[in-house]
Amino acid sequence: MADDPAEERTVVYLGNHDPIEVVADLDDQSTTIRRSTPGPAKTYTRCVLPPGLGLLAAARDITNLAGGVWVSHSDAEHPAWVAASGPLGSDLAALLGAHWSIEIRAVDLDHTPGG
Repeated sequence: MADDPAEERTVVYLGNHDPIEVVADLDDQSTTIRRSTPGPAKTYTRCVLPPGLGLLAAARDITNLAGGVWVSHSDAEHPAWVAASGPLGSDLAALLGAHWSIEIRAVDLDHTPGG
């Protein structure tokens, strides 16, 4: 079943002061390398959830220490802050904020959330 383009998606923003990327090792494709990504000192990681993903599954996919969204995009222990919009936005932001003991911010759709 194809995604309904009109279906509103949940989008999560995680304040990321130590962004990285995970890439395949050119010498050994079965190994990955974590490397810092150049860019502004204050940035964020944006995660758009697939349709139908529930609250706890979304939290697991973001926080999982074995390949979750956060550990795949940052060398920081946890995000600096969280903001979210969409159907699960407020509940997911509250859950992630409590999990990591971090600030919950409102998403300002006129401006990109800053550091």
